[in-house]
Amino acid sequence: GPLRQPKRAARRADAIIVIRSKKPRKKFTLPEKVPVFYAQSQTVSPYDEGEKLYAFAGIGYPKKFFACLNNLVGRRSFPDHYQYTDKDIDLLRHMAKKRGAKLITTEKDWVRLPLELRDEIKYAKQVLTIDNAFYDWLGDKLK
Repeated sequence: GPLRQPKRAARRADAIIVIRSKKPRKKFTLPEKVPVFYAQSQTVSPYDEGEKLYAFAGIGYPKKFFACLNNLVGRRSFPDHYQYTDKDIDLLRHMAKKRGAKLITTEKDWVRLPLELRDEIKYAKQVLTIDNAFYDWLGDKLK
């Protein structure tokens, strides 16, 4: 991905999976000799569509996560791989309660929460659907 590798790294890839987005990205020329497959990414909230949400995330590009959620009434970004403190959780709870909202985060952040909070704070699932042609290619490659 663009946050992990420079564009020139695509030349040494065995294959490229392009995740389609509703918003068009900058033009990027893919290497001609590398197979390209496409995927769709969808963020699925565990809450009903009308539920007010207060989101928090400690990931590389939190704006993308926040943009995928409906009925967002607040959000808070933390540094990538952030280890949440009790003070952080208390502040997040306070901000959500003030807005009548439920707390929601990413799955990556959720696993870093203390076990006793995992029933109270839910995560939005990231569902990635890759074109079947990729799996055919991968099967051939593994043989």
